[in-house]
Amino acid sequence: MNVFLVMLRIATRRDFVLPIVLAVLWLGIHTVLFLHYGVRNLLDAHRYALKADFLLAQGHLEEASDLFYVVHIGLLALFGRFFHSATLPVIVFQCILSGFATAALYKASSKLFDDRMAGFFTAVIFLLWIDHLQWNLVTLTESLACSTGCFVLYVLVYFDGKAKWFFTLALLVALSLFTRPTGLLTLAGVLVFFAFYYRSLWKTSPVVMTAAGVSIAILGTWAGLTVLDQWDFTDQLARGNIITYVDTLKGGPLYDASLRMDTTEIIPPRHMPSTVGKLLFFFRDNPWLSAKAAFLKVFYLITAVRPYYTKWHNAFLLTWMAAVYFFFFVGWSIVRRNPVVSFVSAVILLNGILIAISTVDWDNRFYVPMEPGIVLLAGGGMASVWKKWGKRKSGLHA
Repeated sequence: MNVFLVMLRIATRRDFVLPIVLAVLWLGIHTVLFLHYGVRNLLDAHRYALKADFLLAQGHLEEASDLFYVVHIGLLALFGRFFHSATLPVIVFQCILSGFATAALYKASSKLFDDRMAGFFTAVIFLLWIDHLQWNLVTLTESLACSTGCFVLYVLVYFDGKAKWFFTLALLVALSLFTRPTGLLTLAGVLVFFAFYYRSLWKTSPVVMTAAGVSIAILGTWAGLTVLDQWDFTDQLARGNIITYVDTLKGGPLYDASLRMDTTEIIPPRHMPSTVGKLLFFFRDNPWLSAKAAFLKVFYLITAVRPYYTKWHNAFLLTWMAAVYFFFFVGWSIVRRNPVVSFVSAVILLNGILIAISTVDWDNRFYVPMEPGIVLLAGGGMASVWKKWGKRKSGLHA
């Protein structure tokens, strides 16, 4: 332990050491993941490949809802033109992009907390969060969405109102929107960021700011409702599912009673053209069940535990999540007045609401929108605790 402490102290005095350590860690972890998992093509990844083939053959998207995944589908189609199979090239691309995203988090955290050790700990937490890092090895949208989220945070931390940052941010938000529908959370978070960043204008130009705020709120609500109308969440709610399609596995090894609600007293969804309207009426008709289901979904989301995991796996996850949240709140308390924190908080809150009204997934995929922001602040909190511990230890030895 003493040797480790000495090495870390040396690292903090040499700027070039920390990036090298992180690069070695990134390479080592991805190498181990490749050796363990190999080239992965699981879940509904094959569906995106088929849609990429359709795009190449027909020159347009197969379905209107594919627009919200067009970046990922387009990437598969692009690599599909030059390689027999796009799976491995896309996975390599995702891993490399994740490396740049790690560097972006390192720089963002270092600037936000004015401390390179904050950046170092942020990057370490990000790389050690294997539950999320492993998505780099799957041709699903989670890896691209997570990396884009890291780049958005980098821009927000460095944002100074100049045109180049507006342009870069607009590009990243667009990429986020068309990589996964949860890109709407990023857009909403950015709007909240601007509201806090330009909060002084509320005093100097209250009429203009109020008009702009109301207009953006109306447009944002309309956009959100339009997107939500593409999916019927009442299907899973009426089946009592906490985790998507868990009812189809009843009697199987992955099934657990806590993952479903009792459906005997559920009032079925109404037949309406608007899926948002169906959802609202379902909540009104089933208030207690909806509230209980929402609580369970958010519980599984924030704890990351699952009944079908082993006890050791769940114990590890609870320990890991507890540590991350502790450092997150420490970091949040240090920079809580920074507009970036308003972005992080908005994304976390909205993602929690989205899960509460829909379902949580089997493998923590739906945690991804929140992860970059949580890691950013957790790294700063960990650096603060590290410094306080180091000073205390030095004082004891003095």
